[in-house]
Amino acid sequence: MAEKTLSEMLSRYTPVGIQKEIIISAGRYKCRVDKEHRYMEITADLKRIYAKKDIRRLEEEIKAAYLLNYVHFIPHYGIELFKDDYIDEMLLELQHRGAVAKGFFYDYDYSVDRENRKVDIKIGFSNGGIELMYSDNTHLIAKQILKDEFDIDYTVNILRDEIKAEKLEEYAQKYREKVMESLPSTV
Repeated sequence: MAEKTLSEMLSRYTPVGIQKEIIISAGRYKCRVDKEHRYMEITADLKRIYAKKDIRRLEEEIKAAYLLNYVHFIPHYGIELFKDDYIDEMLLELQHRGAVAKGFFYDYDYSVDRENRKVDIKIGFSNGGIELMYSDNTHLIAKQILKDEFDIDYTVNILRDEIKAEKLEEYAQKYREKVMESLPSTV
């Protein structure tokens, strides 16, 4: 007997649009279900990159169709599909996995060094902010996302962008001064 397709396995779910394309195009897949906590995790081979917003919608629709508390769909792509601009999607996935708060990477730069197998992400935070991200293992979660989705083992570094950090500090200082000026003076 042939193994069921992902579409057949998710028989209660009737996707449309891009979500239908994702489900139909899925090759090899693994599904893990935790009935007690009403959780489903699906990892599926896909032949092209899909935007995280489309994957999030897919998760929400499967969750509704099966009355689950949580669904996590992990795309698995061929290494040849990994492009530098995928770092933007990786950061969205970091946010989805709860590794960073929404907006944490609102202004960042990145570089991908394929020869040395590393990704550097520069943000305008203080050193304390960077240390907090490291203590929360944000860099390791980002590394795991790349491993899960592309089978690549890259080091991910989160670095302080000195220029952006300086501008942020200048803005914060001006804000503090405005607040102080607006306070009533004491006699």
